[in-house]
Amino acid sequence: MQITAPTSAGLHRHFDAGEVILREGDSGCTLMYLLAGTVSIFRDNIQIAVGGSGQFFGEMSLLENSPRFASVIAETECDAIEYDINEFLKLVRGKPEFAVAIMRNLSRKLRDSDSTRVAELEENNEQLQSKNAELARVNDFLEKVIDRSPAGIAIIDQDGQVELLNPAGRRMLALEQAELPISLFNYFVESNPLQDLRISKLSTWAGQYTINLGTAARTFFVSISNTRATSSHDRYLINFEDISELIELNEQIVKLDRFATESEMASEFAHSINNYLTVISGNLELLQLRISRDSDEKSARHIDTMRASVESISNYVEGLMGTRDDSGVFLRKNLAETVRVMARVLRPQKRFRNIDVATNIALDFPKLVNFCETQIQQVLLNLLINAADALNSQSENDSPRIVVTLRHDSRAAKVLISISDNGPGVAPERLPELFQRRFTTKEKGHGIGLITVKKIIDSHNGTIEVTSTVGQGTTFLITIPV
Repeated sequence: MQITAPTSAGLHRHFDAGEVILREGDSGCTLMYLLAGTVSIFRDNIQIAVGGSGQFFGEMSLLENSPRFASVIAETECDAIEYDINEFLKLVRGKPEFAVAIMRNLSRKLRDSDSTRVAELEENNEQLQSKNAELARVNDFLEKVIDRSPAGIAIIDQDGQVELLNPAGRRMLALEQAELPISLFNYFVESNPLQDLRISKLSTWAGQYTINLGTAARTFFVSISNTRATSSHDRYLINFEDISELIELNEQIVKLDRFATESEMASEFAHSINNYLTVISGNLELLQLRISRDSDEKSARHIDTMRASVESISNYVEGLMGTRDDSGVFLRKNLAETVRVMARVLRPQKRFRNIDVATNIALDFPKLVNFCETQIQQVLLNLLINAADALNSQSENDSPRIVVTLRHDSRAAKVLISISDNGPGVAPERLPELFQRRFTTKEKGHGIGLITVKKIIDSHNGTIEVTSTVGQGTTFLITIPV
């Protein structure tokens, strides 16, 4: 409804198209009455309404003495009358119809605003219902995934109390009939993942843990992360899986590979055994001579030598056949001597006869290192045989050579074992496969030797790396803590 405002009062204003009549946020000390033209009303740069002649703008800010709620911009050329608060009050007192018009104008704007709000609320409500339905579908899907997951999934609070545990987790922990909450930390033998997560100051943590299930101890791989709950108490998501059988299987693979390698080498080790037997035979001849000369002291010395040789043969054969149960015994022993003996034993064998096998041992190399001798012997055996077989596959190599180098990193408290050859090398794209999957270039190779080597070095808390250049050779670098 258009209103005719008194034109005798107020300040007459003219605005060009595009000019700002009232600006959002400015002081609301005047009322604008539009005589001619059209305007657009903007709030936060969004057009919320349009207006024309006979309408008031700015009355709410004027009455409340507050900043402008919205901006009014001329769409066409506009003529208007601007009233300040004093003139406005005079008009209201002197012309009641003017006050009624103002009230009607306000009422219309409020109704329009309420209608807009209702429409917005209805639209928002529809969107909210749609989102809630979508969220319900997602929650249903997640619940099914969690229930059907083969891995254990749990939600715990900051004290380790289990608030949610899926069926797989209940089976792993033998808790099919137990009621929640329960303390998950009662199952961890030494440390627990939440403690390690807090110490690490990371958002996630993963590791192997020993879980006590009654009288049995199992090995679990556990990962934990903070759910960043909005409540005052943190919640943690734990995934866990029983890897005891996998660890046992890996140990069996190491043992099987050891048996396969030692069986393959048995015939060639006969040469080394014959060397021991030659010593015994020689001492037997000398013993006969000494006995004939009635020299008991020297005879006893030769008998001791014979006994030592027999014991060496016995230990050697037991290790060869896998009957000695010392595969997991770690002792502080002379690693350099183990390497020297291995090189000395292999040199006379058929596959090494045309290969120069050299050992370089640093002067500061420690006399004693903590390692499992039979396992490191197996590592050396695998790598040296692989190097020899690679060299023997080259007919054009006139000076095949293998170099075993021992060094000491005193700062890192580690020893380094380097085994290098000048053989055909390995293609760059094949290098990542060496320790990840069965890899062999031999016609009858089983392809698990390097996997076994990696597992043995891992059990020593060490590392193994390989570099290779096609046509120039390959180097394996092993590090082991002292």
